[in-house]
Amino acid sequence: MRTPIVTLSVLLASAIVLGVLAGLGSSGAASDEPAATTYIIVRHAEKAGGETPDPELTHAGRERAAQLASMLRSMGVAGVYTTDYERTRQTAAPIAEMAGVKPRTYDPRDPGASLTRIGRAHEGGVVAIVGHSNTVPDLVRRLGGVCEQETLDDGEYDNVFVVVVLDSGRVLTHRLHGSPPSAAP
Repeated sequence: MRTPIVTLSVLLASAIVLGVLAGLGSSGAASDEPAATTYIIVRHAEKAGGETPDPELTHAGRERAAQLASMLRSMGVAGVYTTDYERTRQTAAPIAEMAGVKPRTYDPRDPGASLTRIGRAHEGGVVAIVGHSNTVPDLVRRLGGVCEQETLDDGEYDNVFVVVVLDSGRVLTHRLHGSPPSAAP
């Protein structure tokens, strides 16, 4: 029996392949330009409660971050971006370690400029971006993707948005849902 994370990996790989295939010309041959830039956009994993303005991840959150890194292992992630908060840095850390890259910080207050910079740095590649419940939908939409929510619900940590931006300007959006981590303390 396949585990949910393996199934999610297969779906993610399929989404990227479909994006690349959609970028092929009518002859079926790829152009000299990169066919697509793929953005994997997630909200930080489960955070600890309490009064602190910059909480760390819970055990479940650390487990989800590790699962996400495992899911992205074969995707060829070339860049990892995070806001300057502990919960986003902790979510991004296993992805960056898996990809062998240093996570970079982006400014969520200037998403347009941030996405332009990220897109230029990783044109034709795969990049992971970790944001927040109130920034993820905006990032998806700014790339031309589809996300009808203004913000993600407070308990919504399992969304993986795959936004494939083709050189032709066409944008494909895939919204995947991961499995919940175990309820271990």
